[in-house]
Amino acid sequence: MVCPNCNKPTHRLIIDKHGEACADCRGMSQNGGANLTGILTRSSDRVRQQQQQFEGDIIVPHRYDHQTHKLVPNEDFLARYPEMIPTYFTPEDLKKAGYSKPDNIYKAQAAKEAAHAKEMEQIEFVEDDDKVVETIEALA
Repeated sequence: MVCPNCNKPTHRLIIDKHGEACADCRGMSQNGGANLTGILTRSSDRVRQQQQQFEGDIIVPHRYDHQTHKLVPNEDFLARYPEMIPTYFTPEDLKKAGYSKPDNIYKAQAAKEAAHAKEMEQIEFVEDDDKVVETIEALA
């Protein structure tokens, strides 16, 4: 067969509202579907680089242990995000999982929170009576 648009030989003609044409004239591959030449696909180098660069963003704090049928701390998460450990785990959870030195992390976190509380005590809040009255009138 020959395409009526480009006069190239083809084994398949596509018939649609615009008439008959080969797959190249309709922007499709010879096997059907959209023509993917010239665009980035899933296996492109850019996508693989981004997957390696941002792989830590999808590490979850817990993993499922098939032997005990329970959630246990994820070692990768603990290694990558040590500052987030107090958010997700208690010292008892870590000791049950076999980590021997979780207390250092919690001591550092407690010291950080104490320093923040001390800073907050030094801040002096001043109330402006005119602004309070304006706000109350605006809400009423």
